[in-house]
Amino acid sequence: MSIIQDILTYEFLRNAFIAGILVSVLTSLFSTVVVLRKIEFIGDGAAHAAFGGLALGFLIGAGSEIMAMVTAIIFALTISYFSRREKISENSMIGMLLPLSMAVGVILLSFVRGYTPDVMGYLFGNILLVGKNDIWLLLGFTVAAVLFFCLF
Repeated sequence: MSIIQDILTYEFLRNAFIAGILVSVLTSLFSTVVVLRKIEFIGDGAAHAAFGGLALGFLIGAGSEIMAMVTAIIFALTISYFSRREKISENSMIGMLLPLSMAVGVILLSFVRGYTPDVMGYLFGNILLVGKNDIWLLLGFTVAAVLFFCLF
């Protein structure tokens, strides 16, 4: 009973709990699609691509989170384009682009001068650091994804 009281008392635990529920809705919704399309590797690949965008954002002084999202989307579109055009499986394309995007991220990060934020925190995250704005953003993505899934 103590954990329930803690979740109700502390905002950071409440945010982590809500974020966990929203992410579980997203993953449960799309996991069968991912497995049936044989692109189980996509989460790892998109995370590595996002790391490259994060490093680019740090280097040019732009919003690193926005750059990470943009590069992850470009990564997914590139995989889709080449797998359809060249008749290469999605997992093969992910396997080729994953080390490339990670290497580009490491190289770009080495050029960043001055203070570099905690890169390990960006790579692995910490659910206890989820804020209210993150919850609202995640809720928006969840609603949009559920609508997208139902329509298509």
